[in-house]
Amino acid sequence: MKIKPKMLLVAIALLFINVSLISAQKKVWSLKDCIYYALNKNIDIRKSNLSVKESEIMLSQSKTNRIPSLSGSASTTFSWAKEQMAESNSFGDKSRKNISSFSLSSSTTLYNGGKLQNKIREADINYKGEQYSAETQKESLQLYILDAYLNILYAEENFKNDNTRIQKTQEELNLAKERMNTGLISLSDYLEIKSELATEKSTKAEDQGILATARVTLMQLMEFPVSDDFEI
Repeated sequence: MKIKPKMLLVAIALLFINVSLISAQKKVWSLKDCIYYALNKNIDIRKSNLSVKESEIMLSQSKTNRIPSLSGSASTTFSWAKEQMAESNSFGDKSRKNISSFSLSSSTTLYNGGKLQNKIREADINYKGEQYSAETQKESLQLYILDAYLNILYAEENFKNDNTRIQKTQEELNLAKERMNTGLISLSDYLEIKSELATEKSTKAEDQGILATARVTLMQLMEFPVSDDFEI
């Protein structure tokens, strides 16, 4: 079955459109996503993880120093000697002799004033201290992320409520204008509602700024590039 060139071009075009639509979809960050990203990208956390690994290596090395050392050697020498003929008292062909030797030696420190044990204890304390420090940093970062995340949710809720209030007040203002024109309410009543609408719009602008700041704070804690497309 032959595929027509036009059909092939259409199929390719549709494929590219689907890929573009998928890539264009915004990622919505959950709290778990934010924490996972921050723990893997935060420079201080990465440094503390390296310190834990280094202290673990030092502890392992200090324990290894107690193990007896074992060394060995092997050697082989070759010599040539003429063989004497039994009857003619003459010498025939040379013969080769192999001489091999092997040796093993082991050494260990039986007692040195407890220095080895003290070094092990010191390395173990340092290792546990680095572990505690790393865990504390991780927990602190997670709490900061949680706080920033909740601040965004709170700011978003306020912003949504602002829009709802403004919409209702705008409807009230439109109704008040009609009632004022028919003489049902006074100008002062109308201006009062109009002033309330202006106050609500001002509050909305402030809440919008708070929301933007909260988003930037979270992205900075995560060490994520600041972007207007960031959504939780």
